Amino acid sequence: MGVADMPIPLMMIRRMRTAIAAAGAVALLAVSAVVVAAPVQRIDGPSDVVAPAERGESYTIRTKPLHITMISDSALAAIRWFGATGLLDSALMWDTRLESCRRIQFPSCRGREGYRPLTLVEEVDAIFADGAVPDGSVLLISVGHNDWESRFRSDLEHTLARARAAGFERVGWINYREEVDYVLPGSSDRTDYAAMNDILDAVDRSGQWPELVVLDYDAFTAGRGDWFTDDGVHLTPHGTLAVINWLNSSIQYSVTSDFTPDNWRAD
Repeated sequence: MGVADMPIPLMMIRRMRTAIAAAGAVALLAVSAVVVAAPVQRIDGPSDVVAPAERGESYTIRTKPLHITMISDSALAAIRWFGATGLLDSALMWDTRLESCRRIQFPSCRGREGYRPLTLVEEVDAIFADGAVPDGSVLLISVGHNDWESRFRSDLEHTLARARAAGFERVGWINYREEVDYVLPGSSDRTDYAAMNDILDAVDRSGQWPELVVLDYDAFTAGRGDWFTDDGVHLTPHGTLAVINWLNSSIQYSVTSDFTPDNWRAD
């Protein structure tokens, strides 16, 4: 399959909030833009992921490049492991920090590459220590799979505070697949990812963190067990391409037609 064979799906914001979803997509990318008719844009990947762009809807395309700092645990580290970082949208400026066994604030576990990565908070603070982040910077987060729901709210809000102090204008937090068999490293414990998604939604709705935008990974990947290994968290090569595709469109485009998350699912 060639580069011209894969449609880009559009962003899906957390279910049950259709009106907020449309506003949130615009908020994540609030800079100068032009509205154009949606072309069919593609990258190599699974051919069964169909986007509303196929139907000719319009979207807003940024005219000013974004600087994206993406910090993840092993849920998205496959993008690095499979050598696929070059498939992230080249129109954007990417700083990818994708590590196995990363945690939010509690000390990280030792990952498959033999070391303990910085926590999410430590990574954000290191960026801050290096100097001011560029104007219009977005912090994109996929961390929490090795954490516990009991401390998630405090860890989440502490991260948001540190990101605000560092100068990030938007924080895109990728939520969690809920129906998974993942066991926390070094234990037999399982985290309640549905509870974590509920907490993420509640913090988003609180209005205290207007820079926060929740990206609905749980909905995007629903029914797509073929994109994951048996634990339901770690991506296969096929799934990695699909998720890169989703990330590219989630960051680059915001919907300007009457599209809502209920209008389209990747199934």
